[in-house]
Amino acid sequence: MKPTELFYRSGPAIVAATLAPSPSMTVLRRDTLLSTNATLNVVSATYDVMPNGHFVLAQSIGTTAPPVIVFGWVDEVKERVEAATKR
Repeated sequence: MKPTELFYRSGPAIVAATLAPSPSMTVLRRDTLLSTNATLNVVSATYDVMPNGHFVLAQSIGTTAPPVIVFGWVDEVKERVEAATKR
């Protein structure tokens, strides 16, 4: 079985651990990929790894503005796509 990667937060750093999953789970190496000041959130992820290997990070921008919640946006997108394809 080929090695695989596990990404995790360690303090301010995002780390990639290269694992050999068999015959028993072994960490082959750990590499610190980047350091971020994004807030560590134990309830939800503050980052994600895209299929192309890029990272998406959620970071506070220091604003006190309340969040904006938009209901029914999927229907609006569908309407706009349908209108655009009719042109």
